[in-house]
Amino acid sequence: MKKVVKIIDQDNREEKYEVLCTFESGMTNKNYVIYSGYHEDKDGTLLIQAGSYVEKDGHYDVDTDLTHEEYEMISDVMKNLINNAGKNQ
Repeated sequence: MKKVVKIIDQDNREEKYEVLCTFESGMTNKNYVIYSGYHEDKDGTLLIQAGSYVEKDGHYDVDTDLTHEEYEMISDVMKNLINNAGKNQ
């Protein structure tokens, strides 16, 4: 089942995205979300976005301003998801 959420960006634009993965990091004590609006860049590559999030009154505030270490951690999670895709089917 797909989970679709509305995310409001820093420019106050609202868009729907499909959540691909959520996880909690023991290193940072933060929750993270990896999501996509199924947009492509100029080369046709699917754009995947990520950020940390905090729940407030039933809404989720996503912060996409990640440190280098957070970016590396999220990249590792994505690589793991890709490498294991289909193995549990």
